[in-house]
Amino acid sequence: MTSTNTSAPAVPVPAATIVVARACPGDTFEVFLVRRHGKSGFMAGAHVFPGGKIDDDDRGFGDVDPFAIGAIRETFEETGVLLARPESGLPLSTSGPVEAVLARLASGEPFSMALLKAGLVPDLQALVPIAWWITPAQEPRRFDTRFFFALVPPAQRHSAAADGVEVEDGLWLAPQAALDGYRRGELRLAPPTLATLEELAPLRLSQVARHPWPTAPVEPVINEVEGRLVLALPGDPLHPVATAVWPHRTRIVTDDAGRFVSARFSAG
Repeated sequence: MTSTNTSAPAVPVPAATIVVARACPGDTFEVFLVRRHGKSGFMAGAHVFPGGKIDDDDRGFGDVDPFAIGAIRETFEETGVLLARPESGLPLSTSGPVEAVLARLASGEPFSMALLKAGLVPDLQALVPIAWWITPAQEPRRFDTRFFFALVPPAQRHSAAADGVEVEDGLWLAPQAALDGYRRGELRLAPPTLATLEELAPLRLSQVARHPWPTAPVEPVINEVEGRLVLALPGDPLHPVATAVWPHRTRIVTDDAGRFVSARFSAG
């Protein structure tokens, strides 16, 4: 991350990501984190949620939100988890349709056509919108990213796996376990991933859909305060938006080890 860009801000590229989760005993859950390829042009080596840029085909589903479609497509490409249903509306009961879509994509068919020919439609009801982040204006590469939460469908319960192309590996972790690994230096997390895991950590699975997730976009502003990087968030004195998105988080700062840490501004 850099704050040296002095040219006109880059236009954010539309993108979407899904916090893929699986149910665990006691109303708990784990999320699937993928590690970006070491040669990736953005956040190389970081653990993130599956996702990527919206493409033209994602806009080919009529009035359906292209961010939702892009999130479903990218998640399928990177993990093999397909959030789709038969046109009848019933849930998938076997892996056959998933394999059919995968084969059609491998042959070069666009995602929309692969779903259509397999008799499937995107399962939009499976998605819970949970966040909206826009890369700081000072960054040379910017993304306008919508975050969703979704459970792995029952017929695909154990099928999440990194594709080995865009992402090198993947692991299932409870949100708090992921945060603990990050603080031990075992994982590298971007600020949006960190904040999302922190929001999920205290929740039970049954609470996720009912949680008051923010609907306003979060576009951090990069600052340097006393030699430390500070990403000011809405509600912070260093941010132009006065209304806080989270009452407990108005900035993300770097600690002594250079890792990001959520904080709230205090005049004292």
